[in-house]
Amino acid sequence: MDADVLIVSDDPEHESFRQILILKRNIEDISSKRVDLITLSDKGICLNGKLMTRDLSEIFAILKNILKRPYSTLIISLRLKHLKRLFSRGNNILDSICKVQPNITIFIFGANSILKTIKKRENVFLRSRRGVAKLTQELKEAVIQHIKGQP
Repeated sequence: MDADVLIVSDDPEHESFRQILILKRNIEDISSKRVDLITLSDKGICLNGKLMTRDLSEIFAILKNILKRPYSTLIISLRLKHLKRLFSRGNNILDSICKVQPNITIFIFGANSILKTIKKRENVFLRSRRGVAKLTQELKEAVIQHIKGQP
């Protein structure tokens, strides 16, 4: 079965990453959906634990390619430097995603300075990230409620 949910996160070697793994498991437990996980670390970019490239600057191109697959939900939880790569003024990944998958629901958790620059859209939910937390309870509940509401 193809995955229906894609999570993009960084720092898998940190303790806070456990929050992402718990969310992934929760989504899989409450639905029949499989969850793909892209991680960014000093080692490179991995998809479901398999190294795709060591060059972190390739994240934009990799995401554009992966998002050609049919996902209904995208969850992004990244620190500032990685958010900047995806949501800079000249290279906004949302424009690419919405062209290919106009019905995808996107949850973005990150630095408020970047979130303020993202154009509001009906299917995009922005949550501010303070400190090293990968998720907040509010974001986790919003994602779970969204997944539960899908067929």
